[in-house]
Amino acid sequence: MNALTLLVVLLVSVIGLVSAVPEYHGQATNMYLVERELSNSTSLDKRGVRGTWYSGNDLKNAACYARNNLPAYNASPKSHICALASFLDGDLTNMGSGFGMCYKCVKVTNLHNHKSIIVRTVDKCAGCKQMSGIDLTPTAFDAIASDGLNEGVLNVKWSPVSCHSVKYINQWPRLPKY
Repeated sequence: MNALTLLVVLLVSVIGLVSAVPEYHGQATNMYLVERELSNSTSLDKRGVRGTWYSGNDLKNAACYARNNLPAYNASPKSHICALASFLDGDLTNMGSGFGMCYKCVKVTNLHNHKSIIVRTVDKCAGCKQMSGIDLTPTAFDAIASDGLNEGVLNVKWSPVSCHSVKYINQWPRLPKY
């Protein structure tokens, strides 16, 4: 077999493998992730991050509950919760234990249509690059997406807010008792 034939066989094999890989839209654990441009800011207000949605088995055993022998929390697709790419302690310069955002509320705003929703942080987005994403349940994502779940990925910003007096409070899990 000459070198040209070998090269063609190799290329056809690689193309076949790449085309056989399924592509899932809307689930950060299967998305091709991009780097977010970090600003010089050290505040927790995040602009221009990747917003996706997650469901199914990814909603089970939320990371904030799975530590310190707390009972597991399994969210439903209708829960108003989120998974952050990183659990921050304080600001961007202090990563700490990594669980500083557990049980805190964040306001997520779609930068395209300016729709917002407030969700409680209960999980870590395992498929997101650090500091570059937020995963929402299907109901929360749908509330701010222009084309619903078909949109798959949103350009969003999020910032910490108070959890008090929010109309979705009955959609959040109860806080654990330590």
